[in-house]
Amino acid sequence: AARTNGVPHPPGYPLYILLLQLWLKVTGVLFRGSEPARLGNLFSATLAAACVGVTATVVAAVTERFGSTQWVSPFWRQGWVLLVAILWMQAPLFWSQAVIAEVYALHMLLVSILGWALLVKRGAPRYLVPVVALGVAHHLTLVLLLPAVLYLLWVEQWGDGQTWGQRMQQLKAPMLWLMIGCVVGALFYIRIPLAAAAGPPINWGYADNWEGFWWLVGAQAYRGYLFNVPADSVFERIASWAYTLTSQYTFVGLGLGLVGLAHWDQAAPRLRNFGL
Repeated sequence: AARTNGVPHPPGYPLYILLLQLWLKVTGVLFRGSEPARLGNLFSATLAAACVGVTATVVAAVTERFGSTQWVSPFWRQGWVLLVAILWMQAPLFWSQAVIAEVYALHMLLVSILGWALLVKRGAPRYLVPVVALGVAHHLTLVLLLPAVLYLLWVEQWGDGQTWGQRMQQLKAPMLWLMIGCVVGALFYIRIPLAAAAGPPINWGYADNWEGFWWLVGAQAYRGYLFNVPADSVFERIASWAYTLTSQYTFVGLGLGLVGLAHWDQAAPRLRNFGL
């Protein structure tokens, strides 16, 4: 789709296609004769490597909040950051998306940058709005993270002695910034009908009209996997999710994660709620 300026499968991934097109042009000059598929794989590997770096930066900032306790001293902090980076980069699911030309390496990078904007830059609008816009422009599932983002932005403003009404008033600014990010990100989807109208060889949904556009962006072809799951398949689906989770870090890694969550329960209840 990137090479033919076409429209990929739902929901269209306008940001990914634009970035991949730019990447192929630049690397095509730098590495003449290289196969586009290999260059696309390199794009994913680069994005995944950046994701590991951003994740390590976020972990360093979060652990620093706890002060110099026995297990979060400057020496141990560096060890925890390195451990998280190694565990994250070697996770089978992460690795599988880092070596193929797929959209999820970019999605993982944008999610990690969202965490950086929220936890390192404390949700400053000049950092938060662009990453929300880029996330929406790439993969609409990023919207599912915004309630947690809104919660943390909200409770970080709370002060002692405030009434509930005053706290509700403090919701307005975070909601406004997130809405601006979503609107700006949605503008990227203009690319889809423009590309579809040219009749490219890869043209999912024929989205140069409203019906086709909504079918594509709304991912109607995949809704059955979410909303029409048979009752007798629910436990099978849950078991599949549990296996996917445990296979990434084993029970030892999950145990360490629960220990960290328990520590947040005592030291940072707001981060605990955000993490959940």
